[in-house]
Amino acid sequence: MYILSNDLIEYLERLTLIKFSDDERMKVKVEVDKIVNLFNELRNVEGLDKYEPLFHVHEVSTPLREDEALDRVDEEHSMLKDNALLVDCYVKAPKTMVE
Repeated sequence: MYILSNDLIEYLERLTLIKFSDDERMKVKVEVDKIVNLFNELRNVEGLDKYEPLFHVHEVSTPLREDEALDRVDEEHSMLKDNALLVDCYVKAPKTMVE
């Protein structure tokens, strides 16, 4: 079990711009110590080189449509017609916030 030094906790305080009380400093020591011990346990696991790194637990895909460039703005499109105004070929959306 690795015991964290006060220097490391003071470094974390400076890094995060947070000043810990003595109780908070002890809690941070305990939590960071748990994290360090977990990484030390993982370092001792053998045979990990047989596995590919896992980026997502589930197969993730983002189905996107193909974008098609148009030479003009489709002014008859119902979404534009119902929800926005066209000003100089730009869409002017309604205000969403009030002062």
